[in-house]
Amino acid sequence: MSSLSNVVLLPEQKEILTMIQENKLDGFYSEIVEQFSNEALFKDMSFEDRLKRCLEAYNEHVSNNRFKRLLLNSKIRNKVYLRQISPAPSRGLSNELLLKLKDGDF
Repeated sequence: MSSLSNVVLLPEQKEILTMIQENKLDGFYSEIVEQFSNEALFKDMSFEDRLKRCLEAYNEHVSNNRFKRLLLNSKIRNKVYLRQISPAPSRGLSNELLLKLKDGDF
């Protein structure tokens, strides 16, 4: 998360951040803090684009947490990620097969 220690916030912005924290919207919170901290970077974006970025950050946060929880609960001892597997035709692992596995198209 971005730091707000050297950023001056308006009372409305503080209220928004408090409401976001109370509702446990962690991914949303980190993106809105970034936007409040770097106003010059986001000044040319429309309200809709800024809101969309916040919602995408929230969805990504939820998805990442869900993945971590499922992985932890799976009790798999040797975790191997698809990106760690290299194609090996001798083992029957082609690029096409790995892409199908990645997409869940099997």
